[in-house]
Amino acid sequence: MPIQVKWDKAESDTLDIVFSMPWVWQELYDIRDLVRFMIEGVNGTVHVLYDMRGCRAPAGNAIPHLRNFASNLPAQAHQGLHVFVGSNPDWKAHMTLFTRTYPDLALDIVYVSNREDGVSAVHIKKEQLALLDEDDDDTSRALALDEPEQSILDTQPAASVTDTAEVKDWQPVYTKR
Repeated sequence: MPIQVKWDKAESDTLDIVFSMPWVWQELYDIRDLVRFMIEGVNGTVHVLYDMRGCRAPAGNAIPHLRNFASNLPAQAHQGLHVFVGSNPDWKAHMTLFTRTYPDLALDIVYVSNREDGVSAVHIKKEQLALLDEDDDDTSRALALDEPEQSILDTQPAASVTDTAEVKDWQPVYTKR
């Protein structure tokens, strides 16, 4: 089979999809359900490495095929990084056009020349996601405090119109949520 799908041996949350020539669009459809099944069985974010070294896209318009594949990816994959290893300029153009045509299906994409750089990119993405999770935890803790909520529109009492000194110094007070 020209497209192989397997879990990465070192990274349990990274799926490897390896393309070899020649491949056709139908083979992308053939692995679509397998990829979905494999990713749905994972709790948490899943990253995908597409090894396209030495390959090129089959003839024809790639956009409908990419839309079908991306729309069938589970949420865990949409949160993860999609790393294209060794993709040629034509494939990059297809992906750019797809992203601009279907921004709601756009994936977080990185292009690298070798697998090691792809694994490094996944590690960086994991660090970023961990930082975002920490920020969410901080926000949740802040919202859990028993302090009454104040509207962003809460301001100091209005100054008297006759006292111009107070009017010049008056500024609204905004509270951080």
